[in-house]
Amino acid sequence: MQRWKPGGGGTSQNPTSPTVAVTPASSSITTAQNLSVTIVVSGTSGTPTGSVVLSSGTYASSATTLSSGSATITIPSGSLAAGSATLTARYTPDSASSTTYSSALGTASMTVTQPVTTPTVSVTPASNTITIAQNLGVTIAVSGTSGTPPDRWFFPAEVMLHPPRPSVPARQLLRFRPDRFRRAPTH
Repeated sequence: MQRWKPGGGGTSQNPTSPTVAVTPASSSITTAQNLSVTIVVSGTSGTPTGSVVLSSGTYASSATTLSSGSATITIPSGSLAAGSATLTARYTPDSASSTTYSSALGTASMTVTQPVTTPTVSVTPASNTITIAQNLGVTIAVSGTSGTPPDRWFFPAEVMLHPPRPSVPARQLLRFRPDRFRRAPTH
């Protein structure tokens, strides 16, 4: 159907806007995970052809050609910042669909979190054998966490190792006062 376009100086087709559905494989991921997103473009006058670009924040995919009206795009880990994210798919018709369909957008919301890591804590006594009257120095090292773990800490005489009472099941209690910590010497 030809329509006159005011001020346009000619005629043009009247394309319709298709529906763009954006479906992430998960509604919540961590920054360490990839995310697969399926985009389906549908219309009332046949299957739209063309391409889609997926974006969120500073991330933008390259243009992906639709196949039977859909495309799957994988967002690499680390591409989305932690927090609430809106995934936006922009459909652009190719020459075969441009007279039938106009460009269109679709969105989906999701959550991105920081991954939870379990640190490794190693405790190394300064000596393997002491008497009840001796103090024990202990080095505690933390590793495997996000960011930089604290340096090693040395707990001198302020750390007390108490033997169990005869009526208590065999266990040892390690007590320390955080205000008495001091950094271990660096080598």
